Amino acid sequence: MGSGRCLQRTKEAWATGISTLAICREGPYSPKSILAVGTSTGNVDFYDASGPKLSKEPYKSIDNLTTSIDTLRFHHSGEMLAYSSRFMKDSLKLVHASSGTVIANWPTDKTPLGKVTAVDFSRRAGYLAIGNERGRVLLYQLTHFERQAG
Repeated sequence: MGSGRCLQRTKEAWATGISTLAICREGPYSPKSILAVGTSTGNVDFYDASGPKLSKEPYKSIDNLTTSIDTLRFHHSGEMLAYSSRFMKDSLKLVHASSGTVIANWPTDKTPLGKVTAVDFSRRAGYLAIGNERGRVLLYQLTHFERQAG
């Protein structure tokens, strides 16, 4: 941590407010460290955090949701990011973190998420746990990560 002094300050001019942050380090499935910034307007912005300074603008911005992002969670490999908003039913998206590509085929309209309040990935075996406003925990196995864990 060194001296504990702030190394850099930046302001997102296009966002009305930062609602949550997540960071992942570079690794075998993430060629760079990534800072993900969730905003009150429903955007998720991706910054390259590998260098000594953050860029002034994100290298990717995703605007799939229209309500405030309150959960951002990277998979431990850094390959995937889950983000959600508790303010609208079924508001959860999965993103390939390096490319910023949203996984289009999941969740579907029939996935019973409800209002998502918590999200996390297991360290092994590729599980995704989703908690919702009704007190339910939904557990999904992501076969892509199951193959990596073996």
